[in-house]
Amino acid sequence: MEVAQAPASPGSDRRSGSSASSPSQRDRRTARRSRHFIRVGFSDSLVGKSDSCGTLPAVPTSVAQALFGSETLPRLLAALAAEPDRRFTAGELEAQIGASHDSTFRALQRAVVTGLVDREQVGRQFVYRIQVDSPIFPEIKTLLSKLAGPAEALRRALAGLGPPEVEVAFVFGSAARAQDTLASDLDVFVVGDVSRFALSRQLAEAERELGREVNAMAYPRQELAARLAAGDGFLLEVWAKPKLMLVGREEDLPAAGTAE
Repeated sequence: MEVAQAPASPGSDRRSGSSASSPSQRDRRTARRSRHFIRVGFSDSLVGKSDSCGTLPAVPTSVAQALFGSETLPRLLAALAAEPDRRFTAGELEAQIGASHDSTFRALQRAVVTGLVDREQVGRQFVYRIQVDSPIFPEIKTLLSKLAGPAEALRRALAGLGPPEVEVAFVFGSAARAQDTLASDLDVFVVGDVSRFALSRQLAEAERELGREVNAMAYPRQELAARLAAGDGFLLEVWAKPKLMLVGREEDLPAAGTAE
């Protein structure tokens, strides 16, 4: 079906004259604008890959930078979220996250504008605290944990084990509900044949790295399915609450109330 073109405005031919762009000129300008947009939007953190169909979209090497626009903002939010009752000065945050003064200042400005961080003047300086009442705080904290928090450290620790030792693994409890602090334990549940001793040894490095106690438990799939089918109260409660997946997907877990 042909689409009728809108008539040119009066005098448009006279204004354009001989300077009208040819298709090839327009293509070159579009290409330049596209290259400029990619360069500005993602800096140098993009890696292009190609296949037989041509060039694929560039892939950011840093997911955190691509999502938040900088590496400083997610680190700052993670530091504040880890101690929700503490008020930080800008200098304290700058030292804790290892960012420059200007980068920290810009990240704080953005965080305050979004409503994720509360700013209060005390004497001659401002102090900052995470706004736990923000409607998006739980989702942001969970995302930060997946990108660079406890979940990522635990995921790395479990990477050395595969099926049948570890089929599925997840964090449950306060960390999965985005209600944990630096003093909170991390509860890890594993479906697989790994022994608790071997699992504890596998997670020891993550425990040292995070400076937090990791409580891990493991059940073989058959035993777990039987316990769920029998109505095990603890397992049914865990199954009904939020989970932060480390290995596999939630769909890979045995369903509650059915034996496999």
